[in-house]
Amino acid sequence: MQILLFSNHRALIDHVRQSLADGDGSHTLIHTDTLADTITSCRLNQPVIIILDVSTAPTTLFANKFIEHYHRKLRPAIVLLSQDGSMPMDLLSLGVQGVHAYREHELPCMADIIERCIQPTLAQRQSHEYIMVRNHRGDERIFIDDIFYCQAEQKYTKIRHRYGVTFTDDTLKSLESLYPTKLIRIHRNTLVGVSHIRAITNDDGHQLYLYGIDEPLDISRRCLPALRDKLKTAKAT
Repeated sequence: MQILLFSNHRALIDHVRQSLADGDGSHTLIHTDTLADTITSCRLNQPVIIILDVSTAPTTLFANKFIEHYHRKLRPAIVLLSQDGSMPMDLLSLGVQGVHAYREHELPCMADIIERCIQPTLAQRQSHEYIMVRNHRGDERIFIDDIFYCQAEQKYTKIRHRYGVTFTDDTLKSLESLYPTKLIRIHRNTLVGVSHIRAITNDDGHQLYLYGIDEPLDISRRCLPALRDKLKTAKAT
């Protein structure tokens, strides 16, 4: 299995290479030091893990090309390494599996990072629940576990998920009835992914915060009791 590392930090590159050499030999390293080479290598080699040193260069170009290339493919795991521990906003929608800060003499444990990034096979992912949406880009498969929220907008439903935004003809009612354990209504026009719920506040009306989403979502008084019961049940299990 191939691991792609984008970085121009010599100590980090040597550390990752040595970590893989000391491992069980199941992973090989592909190193790139430009975004153009990184994008090309993703297309040619299909790495199972991509490690981006975001201290090296702005990653907007990579994020856009990554979404375009992996639109309907099983995606590799993505890990960010940063000298200050920050996560660029343009990478939030890619489903990043970890952000690790490093310094010249404090480099991350690659064995732990790789173990946490074990990528499920396509067959395993196909057993998970998903919906198929047909749009101008073709048929798009969206896994239910990747959905942050769904909102009714006139004749369509907007689905905000890990990899962007998709519009579908499916109604909120149909999605809610098909996936009652995964999606819950918080407003007459909004469903949210239960596993992504981070917090509920009541500073200015009740609002809900999701992991990976900056803006809060409004909760209606009518939906609040069922939402709280759902969260208690989820915590108990």
